[in-house]
Amino acid sequence: MSPIKEGFRFYTKNVEYLLLLSITIVLPLLILHFYLMNYIYLTTSAIFNDTTFADLVNGFFTLLFLIVGQLPFIKFVQSDLEGEEKRVKSAYLSFLKHSFSLYLFGIVYCVLVLLGFTLFIIPGLILMVFLFLTPYISVLDDKPARKSWKSAMKLAKKNFFKLGGIIALVSIVEMIIGLIALYGVSLITNNFGAATVSQILLNVIMLPLLAIMVTFCVIKWRDHLPPANIVVKK
Repeated sequence: MSPIKEGFRFYTKNVEYLLLLSITIVLPLLILHFYLMNYIYLTTSAIFNDTTFADLVNGFFTLLFLIVGQLPFIKFVQSDLEGEEKRVKSAYLSFLKHSFSLYLFGIVYCVLVLLGFTLFIIPGLILMVFLFLTPYISVLDDKPARKSWKSAMKLAKKNFFKLGGIIALVSIVEMIIGLIALYGVSLITNNFGAATVSQILLNVIMLPLLAIMVTFCVIKWRDHLPPANIVVKK
């Protein structure tokens, strides 16, 4: 079974535990993001009559919260595959252990990616994919981000198009579902709050799916990497 199908199957099988993690960890981050960005958009619009700076800040925090928000789901998958009974507890503990290290990494990551997008676009995409696996390597190997990003980059380079395809696929599916949800909400009410709630709930559901699919892919890709002390002859 492909890691994508395996990840989706795992998600549906454990959806109640995953939603519990998402509601208690991802949802607060999304709510914080919503109120923070509302304030920044209102402030910058009033002062500069322009939203360019706010758009950059929005991209920064979206990426940052994505990096941190994936952590518990990576550990949940690992705990399940290793036969641990207290998978949810392990996921919470792993989040507490690695969140600060990956928060600091995320700040640097987001700045580099946004600079790449702002200046040339393509370098931003490459950097985003190359360093995207850092949280996965950090959690799976139980190492801080500073000791994980090189391995993450090496693995991402070997599977660049596969990883980019997964990120694009989940993003497109989420966008389509989001548009359908917005249309459905608009048929009932024009209230901005209702539309916002629908998008937040969609992210609560979709982020664990992305993290789980990528986790299964990382595990498969790493199994196919040759040991570091073996020279592969061409």
